[in-house]
Amino acid sequence: MHIFRERKLTPLIIIVILHKYPSFFNPTNFCAVEVLKSIFDGIRTKKRYLNKLTRIELFDIINMLDPQNKSKYKRVEPGEKEFSSLITAIYQIRCNLFHGRKDVSEKEGKDWELVCLAYDLLFPIFDSYMKIHIV
Repeated sequence: MHIFRERKLTPLIIIVILHKYPSFFNPTNFCAVEVLKSIFDGIRTKKRYLNKLTRIELFDIINMLDPQNKSKYKRVEPGEKEFSSLITAIYQIRCNLFHGRKDVSEKEGKDWELVCLAYDLLFPIFDSYMKIHIV
């Protein structure tokens, strides 16, 4: 499949993954945090991954069920809390897709970019984890 065509499917793919494995992404339900963090630590310095990580760090992820409450905004924090804040931010993006008002019908804008970044950052972790734990 052509890379451009795959990119168009990004929101659909992440929705399917998040729908099928929602507890995997819930930061309070991680049973394999150390494995996931070690996978993240192994790929976080790769140039392409690091570029996407740096990009998502620029966004405040709004809780769309309470958009006026800035204390509920999520943000990816570089440094020691980077992995946990990334997973928390991606989980908020997932919640906004299913329960809030995240609009990915148009393939542009902040919502589209956040969903694509979430997928691009989560998929390598998820893929590596599944290769290790699923025969």
